[in-house]
Amino acid sequence: MTSKCTSEGLASTKSTRIQQLQNDPTQPESYTKKCGVKVDEFSSNFSKEQPDLKNRVAYLKPPNEYNVKKFACTTIQPTLLPQKELYDLRQCAEFISRFIKYEPLESDSAEPVIVTPTQTLKWGVGDAFDISVLLASFLIGAGYDANVVIGSAPSYIRLKDMSEMTCSLTNRDTNTDPFKPWSVDVDIKDNCSRMNEGLTGLHYWLFVRPSSKREMDMPCFVEPSTGIIYPLDKSPYTETWCAFNERNFWINNTNKFITSDFSSWLRVLPSDAPFSYVSRLEIPSTQFALRYPPLGRTYLLVDKTKIEYFGDSVDSQGVATRISQFDDKERTVVVQITELFSPNTRSDGLIERIRRPQDMSCYEKYSVKNPHSIQERFETASSHDIKFFQPNNRPDGLFQRVEIIGLSIDEKFHDRSDSLVRRMVTLNRLPRDTKRPKQTEAITCDGLGFAEMSRIDCQYDAPTDKSLLEKCPASISFELKEKRIVVCYHCHHEALKTRDVYMKEDILESESDLKERELLKLESSSILSLKKIHDEVTEMRDAAHQYDLQLSDNTMKIGGIDTVPIKTVEEKDIVLGSEKTYDYLSPFLAQLDNPNNPLTKEEAIQVREACLKNLKERLMDRASIISSRLNDARGLLVQKQEALNNDQTAPEDLRALELAVTDDTFRIKVMEKRLSEHEEMAIERYKALEMKLNEDDRLISLR
Repeated sequence: MTSKCTSEGLASTKSTRIQQLQNDPTQPESYTKKCGVKVDEFSSNFSKEQPDLKNRVAYLKPPNEYNVKKFACTTIQPTLLPQKELYDLRQCAEFISRFIKYEPLESDSAEPVIVTPTQTLKWGVGDAFDISVLLASFLIGAGYDANVVIGSAPSYIRLKDMSEMTCSLTNRDTNTDPFKPWSVDVDIKDNCSRMNEGLTGLHYWLFVRPSSKREMDMPCFVEPSTGIIYPLDKSPYTETWCAFNERNFWINNTNKFITSDFSSWLRVLPSDAPFSYVSRLEIPSTQFALRYPPLGRTYLLVDKTKIEYFGDSVDSQGVATRISQFDDKERTVVVQITELFSPNTRSDGLIERIRRPQDMSCYEKYSVKNPHSIQERFETASSHDIKFFQPNNRPDGLFQRVEIIGLSIDEKFHDRSDSLVRRMVTLNRLPRDTKRPKQTEAITCDGLGFAEMSRIDCQYDAPTDKSLLEKCPASISFELKEKRIVVCYHCHHEALKTRDVYMKEDILESESDLKERELLKLESSSILSLKKIHDEVTEMRDAAHQYDLQLSDNTMKIGGIDTVPIKTVEEKDIVLGSEKTYDYLSPFLAQLDNPNNPLTKEEAIQVREACLKNLKERLMDRASIISSRLNDARGLLVQKQEALNNDQTAPEDLRALELAVTDDTFRIKVMEKRLSEHEEMAIERYKALEMKLNEDDRLISLR
């Protein structure tokens, strides 16, 4: 059975790559030496004893990329990489599945070719066999008992079709993994509901068992194309034929599905296999930082979710992962965008951001590296800006700040020497065209002009020494407009004494006592403190808004290519209801001799038909534009696929072509959905206009 393209639009280029490699003068000598492991006698005897299973011995000594037959076990090169992130099973599997571009097998019937893991790393592309051998080399090096399994799987697994899998954001313990400081994990799950869809065929994957070096609760399967880990009793795989690791090879001569080990399978070698002939494996630090060569970015499409991954410093904002969740499976209406940032790339310490375009809200989480000690930040469409701080890292003890932009500010403090626990500010927003005021009480209002402080209320905690209770203020109100200061004191009966009122003019004109002069200093210091904090948060808010401007066109970029714009729910409603925004009859009434007079029946028919015809032509023109672009995109895709399968294509151009094919395939799917949506919407709009015309009093002569 000939292989198809993956869901990303990629077909196998393995034969082309191997053919171009044959004249490579730099090939290591060990790669072209004949295999010294003698398994021919075993193969012959097994084929005679079990002729129905004789095709399984073909995997014992498949040819490598230099067409030299090698014992499969010696192709695995156990390697412990210096990158500690790859010591974990899940992280290593996910990294390799995205670091190496996945291609389907050329065919199920062709002779298997086992590419060495060194060559797979050089190419940056491989099929399930190649990636499984590479992943097994790294996992065995990290102490896992990893085995390459040869068997069968349904087509959606072999073609990396993740469209029906589910994606969720799960809470995680940030203390368990220093490499991932954010509080959520991207959890992709396959419920294996599509096992019976389509035909099953040849596939390769990993079987990992608990070992003395690495603790595991249960053995599991690892899918090389996606990095997904499956329990043995909930996996999509249908048959297991053979398995091997760096020590030995086993053949399933019982046709029973694999259980916890290979004890019931036929062992090929009586002792361990010889050492690997493969050169030492390594991933250069520059390549590891890029993570997703050659452009440093890749993506997955899962159910109603698009997940984008970025290498270190590839995204200008430092995004490591972006998860866009949609309202529909065609991924045209954005519901939520979650961004996880690299911990060492941002000076403000931002590690996580969640944006909801429909309600225009935003949540941000920061690490201890934030220069202003901000821990969390919320912003809503109602102009609420809420921040939580790390009070132990701030000299002023601020731990919460709530701002209703242009109206009020509410700050809460912790463990201050002056016992201040809360400070509330009332703002008066100035007209938008007002120039920057000179008075010190004025602050900016996030693009809404300026506002001036009209009142500052400070609340203080009661002293622990009860004898000082009535001498310490419970609250001080600075009424800036009235130029008045009101002080209220604590008392033993949990009620406030009669307040003391001071007028600023009286304090300035008379020789006031020290306490009254201190109140003026406190007012000035409060204003300065408020403005300093306000400037800090405004700077961060402006930076966040600047980033939003970069994404304001809601354009999806995949592999550097812009695709069609994503519509929010509000935009979609505007399109469906656009006739309401103008008088749909006015252009046609203006063509009449006496448009202000009641219409005759003939004039009403003329206006009605002209109005419907105009809408129909506009809808058809729009459909024609989308169809034309769709046809152009399909033509370009065919050209790129032909170039990809052309033997004359240079190896360095193959990766760029693969990415371009993937991008064009996704773009075509979205355009096809847009065309389908337009056709459905066109019928709705035409019927809606007909109904409006029938009810329009200006066409009453038609009734």
